[in-house]
Amino acid sequence: MRKKFRNSWPVYAAALFVFLFCGLFSTRILDGIPHINDEIGYLFQAKIFKTGRLTAESPCAGEFFTFPHIINNGRWYSQYPPGQPLLLLIGLLLGVPWIINPLLGAGTIILIFLVGRELFGHRTAVLASLLGASSIWMLLMSSTMMAHTGCMFFLLLFLYFILRSLKTKGWGNALAAGLAWGMGFLIRPYSAGLVAFPVLLFYVRRLWSRRREAWKSVVVLGLTALSMMCVFMAYNLKTNGHPLRMGYSVRYGEAHGLGFGRSGFTDFEHTPMLGAANTWNHLKDMNRHLFGWPLSSFLALLPLLAFGRLGARDREAILLLAGCWGILIIGYYFYWATSVLVGARFYFEAVPGLVLLSARGLDLIPERMAGKGGSLSLSRIRGIGAFILILFTVYAFGIRLPDWLHPQETPWYYERIDADFQGTTRAIERIRDYLLPEKSVVVMKSLYHPFEYFPGYWWRSGFILNDPSLENRVVFAGYGNGGLEKLMRCHPERSFYLLTGTVEEGILVPLSLADGETLFGAPISVEGEDREDFRILSRPQEFFTAYSPEFHAFLDDLISRNRFDRIDVAFLLHLGREYKNAKRLQAAEFCFEAALQIEKQPKIRRRILNHLAPCYLLTGEREAALRILSRLEDFDDSRIFDLFPERGF
Repeated sequence: MRKKFRNSWPVYAAALFVFLFCGLFSTRILDGIPHINDEIGYLFQAKIFKTGRLTAESPCAGEFFTFPHIINNGRWYSQYPPGQPLLLLIGLLLGVPWIINPLLGAGTIILIFLVGRELFGHRTAVLASLLGASSIWMLLMSSTMMAHTGCMFFLLLFLYFILRSLKTKGWGNALAAGLAWGMGFLIRPYSAGLVAFPVLLFYVRRLWSRRREAWKSVVVLGLTALSMMCVFMAYNLKTNGHPLRMGYSVRYGEAHGLGFGRSGFTDFEHTPMLGAANTWNHLKDMNRHLFGWPLSSFLALLPLLAFGRLGARDREAILLLAGCWGILIIGYYFYWATSVLVGARFYFEAVPGLVLLSARGLDLIPERMAGKGGSLSLSRIRGIGAFILILFTVYAFGIRLPDWLHPQETPWYYERIDADFQGTTRAIERIRDYLLPEKSVVVMKSLYHPFEYFPGYWWRSGFILNDPSLENRVVFAGYGNGGLEKLMRCHPERSFYLLTGTVEEGILVPLSLADGETLFGAPISVEGEDREDFRILSRPQEFFTAYSPEFHAFLDDLISRNRFDRIDVAFLLHLGREYKNAKRLQAAEFCFEAALQIEKQPKIRRRILNHLAPCYLLTGEREAALRILSRLEDFDDSRIFDLFPERGF
């Protein structure tokens, strides 16, 4: 035992590093909260499971509680399979839901070692565990609450028990393999089904020569996997009304499934050409972020190109691991929704296989070089290789990772992972705790332009604080399309507030209901309290930079003539177009400039700038118009920020 630990201590050190890094990143950078719609959906379902139910009842005035990927049709629940919410439930019961993925990430490092030892031997397995711990992509994904880490862990556990089953006569390992695969299936069924294909081909090929004595293991594996699939179908039946109907079909319709011709959240149908473009984008991102090395993260795979010169055992293992990656590439070629977010996440389950292949490739280099008859010994070559690998890792953590977390010159929350990622902030929780009384409802109204397919996107920071029963001390609701009277009548025992603003600042206003109409009180003032995470403003004008007396007068007039909760980017864009069509170009300019001071979404900023440039041309500001047009010619989104800092945008 002591010798085993002495030979394997780097593996446990690597696993500990992954747990500590991911835990710290999750709590210090991501604030221990979900940020992506998927994560929010998983955690919401975990909260429902905590009540002992599969679904909650849709709330009164349910349109104010609509949120992306949450079904709200009389029953209130997440569109996703139950696997990841079940894992997060464990974290919820412990009071630390963020801890689940760091634990699974650390466990994956140990599994990489165990699988690597079965396939390639001890030295390659240790190297693979160290490579896995240095993968900036794996570290980042394992710091979130996304389901990909859990699916990766259980599919790797499935592979490990498959390999163990090939060495034993009993059926215990086959049972464990079936349970592990089944758990992966409950988390991400499509990925689990894809990865199972090359693994089972490998399994059957190995067992074929002794199929008469191994039939029990095959039957146990098959029945266990089938039982887990039945659990999945039973869950679908209870929640979605049919064993084979997926939650996303209930939430968004059949256009969100697999196959060409589906459009999903896009303006066009999925085609083979788009599938190829998505695949290329994913491979480019993996090349950049798998390890974060200079030039390419796939450098260590190059020695494996000498495939024919490798031994039979190596060739078989390489085909198995490459097959698990290749089958994901093929499978997701047919899926329209393969946008890159936190890396090429749809291929994430292939990370352990790529790590193992890279470790084997690195391990082959000294052997090949030493065999050339040079003056360097095998140990010296390995030392040089280790030094280069350390330099590459320093580059990954010192340059590539910071650039990934905080791309230069873009405050767009979708791109930056280091601050208020996806426009989600924990500051709302602190506002709840320090400024709001018992039994209150806060309606959150964003100034940003709504997302085309996710109109409820920007009240996410409040949604994550709600219980499915809405019995929490402070309930948060989305603004919807106004008509707050209906929501207020649903909760007559609660006091109401409107929080309108951006991710960084807002105005908090008491609401009351009189004669069927909503009345707005004076904004709550918190003077003398300096909050860096979220500023509470006292006047709507404070959202804007009044760079000139004329612009200041325009804002005062605009706010005096309109209810302040109606003034947002969409309103300003619409009003600016009206002024532009009426040839009131100065007023149109001010509308577009005010919108640009708020809006951070590149797509919307481009739309606003396309309206502003001609206004500048017609009012004689030719140089300003040309600056905008030159920036718009560049498809780099960072170029459309900070065009005129002196004007606030």
